[in-house]
Amino acid sequence: MQRAFAEAAKSDWLFTAPNPLVGAIALCGGHVVAYGHHQQFGQAHAEEMSLQDCPQADELYVTLEPCSSKGGAKKRSACVELISKSNVKRVVIGATDPDPRHAGRAAELLRQQGIEVELLNCEEQFAAQNPAFLSHLTRKVPFTIVKWASTADGFIASSSGKSKWISNPESRAEVHQLRSASQAIAVAKGTVVADNPSLTARDVEHNVLNTKVLIGCANAVNHDFKILQDDMQRLWFDSDECSPSWSTDADSFHRRTDLVEIWGQLSEQYHLGRVFIEGGPRFIHSLIHLGLVHAIVKYEAPLLFGGGMSAIAADGFDSPQQAMCLEHELRRDHDGDLRRAWLIA
Repeated sequence: MQRAFAEAAKSDWLFTAPNPLVGAIALCGGHVVAYGHHQQFGQAHAEEMSLQDCPQADELYVTLEPCSSKGGAKKRSACVELISKSNVKRVVIGATDPDPRHAGRAAELLRQQGIEVELLNCEEQFAAQNPAFLSHLTRKVPFTIVKWASTADGFIASSSGKSKWISNPESRAEVHQLRSASQAIAVAKGTVVADNPSLTARDVEHNVLNTKVLIGCANAVNHDFKILQDDMQRLWFDSDECSPSWSTDADSFHRRTDLVEIWGQLSEQYHLGRVFIEGGPRFIHSLIHLGLVHAIVKYEAPLLFGGGMSAIAADGFDSPQQAMCLEHELRRDHDGDLRRAWLIA
């Protein structure tokens, strides 16, 4: 089981959340024949990865109780079904699913299929490895990631508003990977008008991105804008009732501007589990202030602007003691850029 936990650690929460880090080891006749870990949201789960090339495996060690739910935001078949259809005769589980809706359900379903199940009570070790997954369980909104690129002195654009490019090509390539691991990209009017972005994931191997969430900008675009040049689902939220001439079957319009209500609708109606923010300072501030942001990703370039635009448009706190705390940092060097990611406490 410790080898399975080590396998789970090959990924990190930045790419898997809101799904947990999970590791699995498949055995045949007492010998290890395959390893698996959940690499990215929307990709194969650890059990599937470990069993897909080893149909002869008869035993499986997995750090978390296999998933058993169907429908809704689920992107893949339940692992319980996969195991039931395999040659596996015994499953050893590190931790019971902490979600009360599913806790113990997979173990019981597997036993009903005649599969031996053993529980090892590794809940503390699983919890230590999965802060993002556990913090998201009680929230009924998509796991939301805010990203920005800044200089070493903290500016996301120069005093004239220019920002292309602060981060380097390696950092920008990872941003597209993060987009591809999210079901939706959300943006507000300021960014759409200023940058005319495509809001797509490019040059990626796996991609679950299929939705654009557009806040307050339906009346600010026309048929030439890049956000309209593909068949991705587009969800428009605006205070005015809009039905522009360029609307297609991909466009859904909603008379709603309250971000808390919008984020609830993204989860409940559209079953979005993970949203990536490409926004300006005011939009980012609003989301953070309303408690809708789970994680922040910053790409810091070795540049000094000496002034310019800050990442968050707000008056700020009066003292360090009032500041929001960031936890569970992940760091990576990108050819001189420093990528830092945190969960908001």
